[in-house]
Amino acid sequence: MPNLYVDINSTIDVKLKAAACYELELREFPHPRSIEGIRVLAKYRGMEAGLDAAEACSLALHIT
Repeated sequence: MPNLYVDINSTIDVKLKAAACYELELREFPHPRSIEGIRVLAKYRGMEAGLDAAEACSLALHIT
């Protein structure tokens, strides 16, 4: 479960261009490592956070 979302709306195009440089790693949609899969996941994570596009991650909290 993500507990941190980062707005990537202003950088999603750069992320997609960077991913396109790794042709051997890319697959056809609906694979998550496709250009469209990356875009869809960013929009989905954005919807979870009320943003247009987002990256999500889980931060562990250590309370001592």
